[in-house]
Amino acid sequence: MAFRSQTALALFLVVTASAANVRMEARHERWLRDRDGALLLNEEGFTFTGRKQTIASKWDDIQHAVLNERFLRVTTYEDVRWRLGTDREFEFRLKAGAPLAAARELLQTRLGQRLSLEVADSALQPLWSVRAKRLRPIRGAQGALEVGRDAIAFASETRGDSVTFRYADIRNLARVTPFEIVVTTLHDEHRFQLKEPLSEERFDDLWWRLQQHKGLKTLTLYQGDKQ
Repeated sequence: MAFRSQTALALFLVVTASAANVRMEARHERWLRDRDGALLLNEEGFTFTGRKQTIASKWDDIQHAVLNERFLRVTTYEDVRWRLGTDREFEFRLKAGAPLAAARELLQTRLGQRLSLEVADSALQPLWSVRAKRLRPIRGAQGALEVGRDAIAFASETRGDSVTFRYADIRNLARVTPFEIVVTTLHDEHRFQLKEPLSEERFDDLWWRLQQHKGLKTLTLYQGDKQ
């Protein structure tokens, strides 16, 4: 699909990858002054090395990470004292380069449900799709909601607006109306307006696939569906 090929090509990342290492040129975004450096991901954790600055953390100390075409955002369990115990967060702006597949694969392996993927999975082979709009606080995003064997992806033409949900990470799926569904994960909620009604056959297919994967807690049917 055009959405997927355009998304996969518009990447802001330089990656040198082996089976256990991914190296990315990045910029650590800070309140007063950003710093350029190298971000290394391996089996143990991540290390950012810049001029007069080194940041390192093991994966066990990460409570949530977001991988986007433009950045990797990491939230740790460490408190920021002067911010009244707010969890410490690091954001690394990724520079131009190769695809995100190596970084995504390593992070998925090490973080599991603690990783949110704000990219469309280029490996996903859609069984069916429906044109949709992703609702967001400031502006929505146009694209297509694609259903695969192991995940659902929203593939957008706009960089940074795509997202992938692995079935095992979905905690709740609600079909509010035939034209709107809500996907809830461990960390957030995503709403989609559908540009064509979602048929009972397709919803039943999606329900069955979710049931086959560990992690689904609740399935909400909109009023009018048979129980």
